[in-house]
Amino acid sequence: SNVSSDLKEELMAKLSKELSVNEKLREIIENKNSHIENLQSKLRLSNEELKTVKKEKNASVSKVKEVEKELAKMNQSSLEFKESVAELEDEIKEKAHMILVKDEACKKFKMEKVEFEIRMNE
Repeated sequence: SNVSSDLKEELMAKLSKELSVNEKLREIIENKNSHIENLQSKLRLSNEELKTVKKEKNASVSKVKEVEKELAKMNQSSLEFKESVAELEDEIKEKAHMILVKDEACKKFKMEKVEFEIRMNE
């Protein structure tokens, strides 16, 4: 009876110790599960932020492409304008040359007129 009682106490002590260990393990597992849930939540938030950043990046890339198209149009317009200016400059040079030729012709004509008048007066 005494051995049986001692055995019962020893078994009860072991059982109590196992229950205590199991309880601690349960707490550890719950803490780990809670930590995992927190990490998963953070991961979901990070993924949402990443999607937002990607959308913003794509929008920025689209805007850059639009600006590049506008710049290309402006460059084309600028080239066309420069070509027009060059053509006008050529026309101006031709007209300036014609004016110089006419001026020379007028001066020559006036000189000849003056010389003619001098001879007529002699």
